[in-house]
Amino acid sequence: MTHVYIVQHTYEFPAGVDNTKFIGVYSTELAAQRAVTQLKSVDGFRAYPEGFCIDRYEIDKTFWSDGFVRI
Repeated sequence: MTHVYIVQHTYEFPAGVDNTKFIGVYSTELAAQRAVTQLKSVDGFRAYPEGFCIDRYEIDKTFWSDGFVRI
């Protein structure tokens, strides 16, 4: 296995602040899609079905290596 699929769900609170939930890590895109399909009928997620995101990540790779600036 060289890649995994990360599922997250994001929606915006009325005050304009994003709320992101880390759902899980899946070995295939199909498994990730099945999780999303199942969760779309669950309380909370049902109101924001467009908030799901599936991203493919390479294993053993650093994706944020430039540091960050604190505001």
